[in-house]
Amino acid sequence: MVKLVLQNDFSPGTGNALQACVASVMELPLNAVPNFITDADPYAALHRFSAEKGLGFFKVETTDGALPFPPSTPDKQVFCILAGKSPRGDLVERLLLR
Repeated sequence: MVKLVLQNDFSPGTGNALQACVASVMELPLNAVPNFITDADPYAALHRFSAEKGLGFFKVETTDGALPFPPSTPDKQVFCILAGKSPRGDLVERLLLR
């Protein structure tokens, strides 16, 4: 259901954590997924890539650090890509969660 794909570019501002998360969810090799962060509009690039695979992507803002709804139900597992402030400085980290 998910294949672990690890980030291999840790460059500030252009690293490929999002690319690795998407590759993991789609069970694709890292080199088959673009590094969306390097695109002029990363979310538009992610939408295009997802649509090509017959999938969708949506961004949900959190309130007080919590989703406004449960992402999964007892019969459906939903994978989420969490983005948040990095402890390494003025960066955004991305993690794949279930």
